[in-house]
Amino acid sequence: MAYRTSDEIVADLEAKILAVKLRTELKAARKNPVVKEAVIAVKAIDRAIAAGAVEPMRGGLVEARQTLAQVVASLGLRLPSPNAVASEAPRKRKAKTAS
Repeated sequence: MAYRTSDEIVADLEAKILAVKLRTELKAARKNPVVKEAVIAVKAIDRAIAAGAVEPMRGGLVEARQTLAQVVASLGLRLPSPNAVASEAPRKRKAKTAS
């Protein structure tokens, strides 16, 4: 079993510190009310597209989604894919089994 050098240990710890700082920044970005509303708007646009908007409306919705998605992505947040809304099945409770 090879032991790690102190430099390797320090590098690993610095990487962990960087990951924690990044996670803290993302949490702060998610708590921003403007970002929250932008994410809600993107999800609403996805639902409208999935509902079968006609072509002139669909083009505008796709363009609006791309613009909002770019702004949200610039903050480091990830959005669900546009197709995720249409493919989601409602969640159901598990049936109880008789024992």
